[in-house]
Amino acid sequence: MVSSCANAILTYGHTGSDTAPLIGDHWAPNFLNHHPEYHVRKQQTIDSDRKNIHQPANICIWFDTYKTGCEEHDIKPGDQYNFDKTGFHIDVDRN
Repeated sequence: MVSSCANAILTYGHTGSDTAPLIGDHWAPNFLNHHPEYHVRKQQTIDSDRKNIHQPANICIWFDTYKTGCEEHDIKPGDQYNFDKTGFHIDVDRN
C-alpha cells in the first residue's frame, strides 16, 4: 500500500511527457532503514465483542433503549450533552 501511494505521488507530480518514474521493489524497506522514527505497525483484529457491537440490529436496540430511558426520565434534548472518550463538551443554548 505504501509503495502504491508513493507511485501515485510520483505520477501526480510528474510534468514531463515521458512516463513517470516508479519506486523500486526495495524502496519501502530502505526508506524505513534510513528513517528509524517510522516503523511498521501491523493491523490487529477486532475482538468478537467489539465486532458484534457494530451490527445494525445491536445499534438499533441501543438507540431504542436510549430513547426509552430519555422518555422515562423526562430528559429533553436540551438537557443532553456531547461527550466521548476524548472529553466532555457542554453547549450552552444562547436563545
